[in-house]
Amino acid sequence: MEEPKVEEPKVEEPKLYSLTVTERQARTLSRALNVWGRALGGQLHQVGHELHQWAMPPHPGVDASPEERTRYGLKWERMHLLSTLLLGLNTLVSGYDNGHAGHGIYSEAMPEEGKVAYDLDKAIRHCLWEANGREPGYSVDGDPPLLAGSEPLARVETAPPGTVLVGGKHLRPARSGNSGEGSGGEG
Repeated sequence: MEEPKVEEPKVEEPKLYSLTVTERQARTLSRALNVWGRALGGQLHQVGHELHQWAMPPHPGVDASPEERTRYGLKWERMHLLSTLLLGLNTLVSGYDNGHAGHGIYSEAMPEEGKVAYDLDKAIRHCLWEANGREPGYSVDGDPPLLAGSEPLARVETAPPGTVLVGGKHLRPARSGNSGEGSGGEG
């Protein structure tokens, strides 16, 4: 008697998407992913640190007017207050007594979305590092990304020379014999 055949369950391949961005957009996306991943891991103080770096203008200097120095001082005080509040909130969210503590990327307590954000950030940063001359010496961005989450590691690469972004559409360079600016879609 023949054994009944057992069908293997079908494993659906994940849908894949392509995104073409400028270097500035890639750096902005990387920073946003870094902050989001840290926030999910209970490192809310890092959100304040990132906002501080983004929002604080350079110090106006000793020759600046009193009004300029006062505006800078007030902004600094607000950012310091935000950082202090986030440290306290971090203690409540993470459960650690030290407001600077949080879950490590490989911790079971780290939400999966935080790990996915970390992986994507590392892939973008590594690509930017490779595309911009590979800084000499040690660089965290120079390390190949290691997978922390359950999603496959993103493929991030520089676009071929001549690739342009027009009105939100990814246009490839025109092929010889074709007329027009470029060809859209697959190909």
